[in-house]
Amino acid sequence: MALRDFFTVIKELSFDHLRAEALLAPRVLVMGRGANEARLVRDRLFGVGAERYVDVHGHEETPPDPLQYDVIVSLGRLDAALERPWRELFRRVEEPVRVVEVDMRLGSGEGDIEAARRRIADVADERALAIGRHIDAMREATAAQVVSETSMVNGQFAFLSNIPTVLPVIGNLVAVGADFLVLTKNQLMMIYKLAAVYERDLDDRWRIYAEMLPVVGGGLVWRTVAREVAGLLPLAIGTVPKVGIAYAGTYATGRAAVLYYARGARVTREQMRGLYAEALDRLRRNPLALGSREGRRAAEPTLSESSVAPRVEPV
Repeated sequence: MALRDFFTVIKELSFDHLRAEALLAPRVLVMGRGANEARLVRDRLFGVGAERYVDVHGHEETPPDPLQYDVIVSLGRLDAALERPWRELFRRVEEPVRVVEVDMRLGSGEGDIEAARRRIADVADERALAIGRHIDAMREATAAQVVSETSMVNGQFAFLSNIPTVLPVIGNLVAVGADFLVLTKNQLMMIYKLAAVYERDLDDRWRIYAEMLPVVGGGLVWRTVAREVAGLLPLAIGTVPKVGIAYAGTYATGRAAVLYYARGARVTREQMRGLYAEALDRLRRNPLALGSREGRRAAEPTLSESSVAPRVEPV
């Protein structure tokens, strides 16, 4: 993809909707049998200082309007736990309500808590940006959801569209057409979302890209991705190389951006190649993730899971 095409893609992007979603403060409700129980789980999931954005309610209290909340976290099964006033309220609501059911004993392990946070970020859909930006404890889970979702979307797009294929053995792309402009657009949107989650100034998108281009390196240049990924493709993915290239290029770009925003770390070319390998290993172990929300959730990366030990440089 020529540099001219790259800047054409940037100029055509509109971030108004994403910016509005990210800056609008989130509202989350944690509901349990009693308000004290809900308060304990709120503190475990969202942090002690999250009461500004996260309300708690016990079933014995008068139920609030569920539509005022982006996500409702229910302690236990919602249908089995609700008292009659709550059941009648939910029955009258005509619009979809985003609900995450969690174990009332949540907190037995950090893995359980992080898994619940990922489910919340996944269910929140477009409101996940605001949740990650405003609630510190949700930042890593939200960033992981953004990277995973965009990687899967680009992998699906590559599978379904007629993207130019990779030459046997060599791994160079025959041509880079309009399909790759779509993939690049999705990657740039992903970087903007991550900037939103990590509290960057969303009014200066050109500064965001100027800051990120040296960080993500070849992840935005599909010929470079093809060369780097070709020798890493497992046989099962190698039969459809464009899927591996689209998925790995997007995943590595997103992970490089997360490491930069979270730690101020710039990855080297060799570390970027390690992220490509990590992405392809995830795709090999969970190819069905391309077609299911549950699979995408299982494939979401975290900082602690990354195989890359980034070099931290002054920024």
